[in-house]
Amino acid sequence: MHQIKLWIPDMIYHTLIHEAEIWRPLETGGSFMGYVATNTDVVITDAIDAGDNAKHTEHSFLPDQDYQLNEFQRIYYESNGSKLYLGDWHTHPNNLPNLSLQDKKTLVKSATTPESGNPNPIMMILGGKISEWIINAVQFQSGCIYLNTFFRCKYTKLTYEIY
Repeated sequence: MHQIKLWIPDMIYHTLIHEAEIWRPLETGGSFMGYVATNTDVVITDAIDAGDNAKHTEHSFLPDQDYQLNEFQRIYYESNGSKLYLGDWHTHPNNLPNLSLQDKKTLVKSATTPESGNPNPIMMILGGKISEWIINAVQFQSGCIYLNTFFRCKYTKLTYEIY
């Protein structure tokens, strides 16, 4: 069976690390666009940052929704629809890159929101400290939300390649 791999361009990887170090000790993040290859590997082509009006705290961040939606549209139309929403990334400064309950809930919401256009989004977390960031990347497989407080989330850990 094919192990799905996440392909991350070197320039995007270094941009994420740079953003993580700028915002540390606060969390930051954003979204990814790209495509799913014929072998089901996920290929990132673009990273979108949190935006100027994002809210950053030590344990969470809320992206600037208007900025991100504008960036999604711009990248989508400039690529003639070949680049799609793949998922999200964020940091856990001074902590391991494990998914929190909120991260899992966000992953379920992304997957079950028809407007996302992606029933199997990825979530990448960069955890650690300056110059020692660790990546954890997962892909949503199944799940749902019950009454806004209870949810179920099944995901698969992805291997990744920086190219």
